[in-house]
Amino acid sequence: MSFFGIPELDANMDGLLNMVDQLETVQQRMNDLTASATSEDEYITVTVDAKGQVAAIDLNPRVMRKASEDLAEELRETINQAHAALAERSQELMSELSGAAGIDLDTALNGTSNVKEAAEELIRIGRGDVTPEQANAAMRDATHRVTGFKQP
Repeated sequence: MSFFGIPELDANMDGLLNMVDQLETVQQRMNDLTASATSEDEYITVTVDAKGQVAAIDLNPRVMRKASEDLAEELRETINQAHAALAERSQELMSELSGAAGIDLDTALNGTSNVKEAAEELIRIGRGDVTPEQANAAMRDATHRVTGFKQP
């Protein structure tokens, strides 16, 4: 797609828009993450959502035979295991995606809300009366702000 009529800028803009799509997909995958853990005796299962909130606790009725202190400790341990599993799954996803893209994905995900705004800003610059150098500098700056990746 031609935004600026300048091949180098158009290629940069296409790359930025592709990155927007990829980051939105990553963000959705991160938001959809869940993790579960089951106690050693398999009487307690805890599921946490992407924000680390406990989404479900499943108790086998036999767990009620335990002393309250033991039950509380086993529940606490199982919740902690679910949180650890979520952290591990999140890290695996981040590593997989940032390695493939070669970008600082933490910065990119935190800047995703600004991605479309940056792309729209670049389109406005492209339609305005600016030099190719100014437009290219704006493209590099927007890419850096959005992804954390600094182009030379």
